[in-house]
Amino acid sequence: MEEVRLSSTQFEGYHLAMSLYKVTDEANTGKVQEQLQKAVAEHKDSFCIINPEFVVTVLQVSLGVHKALHHLKNNKMRTESLNTEILYNLHPAHTITKCLDTMGLKSIKKGFLAVIISKEGQDAPLIPDLEHVERQDINDLSDYTDVVKMKELYDIPDEVMEFERGFSSEVYSTLALKNN
Repeated sequence: MEEVRLSSTQFEGYHLAMSLYKVTDEANTGKVQEQLQKAVAEHKDSFCIINPEFVVTVLQVSLGVHKALHHLKNNKMRTESLNTEILYNLHPAHTITKCLDTMGLKSIKKGFLAVIISKEGQDAPLIPDLEHVERQDINDLSDYTDVVKMKELYDIPDEVMEFERGFSSEVYSTLALKNN
């Protein structure tokens, strides 16, 4: 399965698609970032690039997107665009700059997760043709996850790491309770 497509009854009319990409030549990561930056700037309310080193599963991203859409729907966004609101809701800190620096476009190295949010009846933005990038199977997302960095970022105790699903449960709980 190359990508994930989701719809939500809570946010009727919105569709979510996620695709995973590998940067094939890390020496050209800067060029890839520049090209993606242009696409994000053009579609800041429907296109988000996420550093997959800090993603456990697509459920985590779906949680962040749903919180961002909830904030948008209720005029409670803490950032200026849906793109940055998603990143903000995926990060445990309350500092937007930290969220962008850790989770966003500038931090990608080995790959990136592209998230496209589209409204029913509108064309979804397309990932631009990029050099030095290959689309990957979304099921390979865990290959990009950096457990050590995530453990530190989410302040996950060693004893939680011993339980099956303890790691991902701790990440989900942290994100679900953020700002509540």
